[in-house]
Amino acid sequence: KFASTKALGYLKKAGCSVDDSSTLVRFPKPLVSEAVQRMQAAYQIPERVPERMAARYSHIRFRREKHRVHRDFSTSAGGFCAFIYDLQGVRRYAGMQDVLKSINLVNHLPYIDYTGLPVSDQETPPAFRPVKMAAELAKYTRKLDGVETFKKEDIKYLVEIGEVVSGSELRLREAPVLVGYAEARSPLNMDENMVEIFMEYVLRGFPQTVDTMPNGGATAPVTAAGNLALGLAETLGPLVLGYAIDADAVLGVDIIPSYCDMSSGLFRYATAERLPLLAARVQLISEFYGCPSGVHGGKTDACFPNIQAGIEKAATMMVPLLAGAVGIGTVGHLENAVTFSPLQLVIDNEISGYVHRSLQGIEVNEQTLA
Repeated sequence: KFASTKALGYLKKAGCSVDDSSTLVRFPKPLVSEAVQRMQAAYQIPERVPERMAARYSHIRFRREKHRVHRDFSTSAGGFCAFIYDLQGVRRYAGMQDVLKSINLVNHLPYIDYTGLPVSDQETPPAFRPVKMAAELAKYTRKLDGVETFKKEDIKYLVEIGEVVSGSELRLREAPVLVGYAEARSPLNMDENMVEIFMEYVLRGFPQTVDTMPNGGATAPVTAAGNLALGLAETLGPLVLGYAIDADAVLGVDIIPSYCDMSSGLFRYATAERLPLLAARVQLISEFYGCPSGVHGGKTDACFPNIQAGIEKAATMMVPLLAGAVGIGTVGHLENAVTFSPLQLVIDNEISGYVHRSLQGIEVNEQTLA
């Protein structure tokens, strides 16, 4: 379902079967295949601009690469968390000083390559929060990642901030920063706000991938294959919409799958069952569809920096990277990505460095065999 009259119009014109009253859209298989082929063909263009973009929780590469273990993987901070577990051991709402200190901390961590907002100031009114936080991020770091977008009206101001940072509109388009994103809502829904955000970015010529977070056993089938199939359908639909808006749009596909904790209904980031699901997601998106991208990794369901957190973060980094992910994020979180911890971010930086070293391999030649 696409809860937007404009989106329905684009899709109807593209050849979809559209029920305006229910907003239900049926996509002909040849139309979806054509969109996928268009995307894959664009990824083969060596001079394509942009080559990559830091987005949301990691980064995306808009060029086809040999599927492999990426020793040059990136690690991202961010998350726009409402809560912070501070250095005094108190969990509380985050304020502006927490925002500034968290950005400054990222600047000093060598294995954190990109950052969005690790926390967001809860005293800033929600209507202005994404733009205000993006401005603070732009002022205090050059490790710029993607940002949150609450509504279409935010985009104009986010683009203006990006142009100031980049130096010009042309440079921003060549190497996009501070780009927001839209998400599908499982199962098989894009609400009006998300559709409008997605379309506005496409109309402005900025790259977009619509991610989706199927929660197996709650909003998606409980089987791994069913979970991924649903998530794929939810990201392929917007792919068709994007090309219906602009045949030359820079688009990709993305899935963030997990399983539901049946005792709480939560979308778990760090269960053992999720690890093969993440590996399969990387193989599906990066290898089969040819869209090299990062995943939600370096996560924990622990509420404090402890042994559980260390084990889960290392495992959720290493497994998707061995499957071929190009990046990991967003790190520094506790409590299923609800709470940011500066202490945990420092630890995660060290884990990332450990993983970087472990993926470097060994050199075998006449000298090293001596």
